[in-house]
Amino acid sequence: MNSDEKLFNQLIKENSTKATLMNNGCFYYFHYKPTSWMNPKRNIMLDLSPLIFCIGPSNGENLIEGLNFRHLPILFRKKVLNAMDSASSIIKSNTRTIISREKILSIDPQVVQAIRKYNLKNISNCMLLDNKIMQELIEFDINNYIMSSVLENNTKFELNKHKHH
Repeated sequence: MNSDEKLFNQLIKENSTKATLMNNGCFYYFHYKPTSWMNPKRNIMLDLSPLIFCIGPSNGENLIEGLNFRHLPILFRKKVLNAMDSASSIIKSNTRTIISREKILSIDPQVVQAIRKYNLKNISNCMLLDNKIMQELIEFDINNYIMSSVLENNTKFELNKHKHH
């Protein structure tokens, strides 16, 4: 584990609580083990440690929908989080704040590429994050991805290869 990962994990440990339920309007960090890792019909990057804003339940049993900040370049993460905070004071208030999928997409339509569905059965070690720590956490670029197919062609974003300094 490198120093960035240690610092990231320390920030999580100090600024979160163990979550037993996932509610829309909250930030979460968890471990994710997808059931279909190499489905050729799903040409997307799979994040094994998502850092999400929970938008809400998704159509389907045991699914939630979340905006995974780790699927956005760092500068774009900041833009999205700042826009969310400007619209609802989510960081300043440090409370659960429901923001609809439509409202998030109105920030920038490209954000749709970071919205993912997660099966609750595949989530472990789920941590409810203090909103105030998100501005720091989005600065980290810790790679914990698996390709679900050989190439990722359907996204305009490139994963940020720069480490946090």
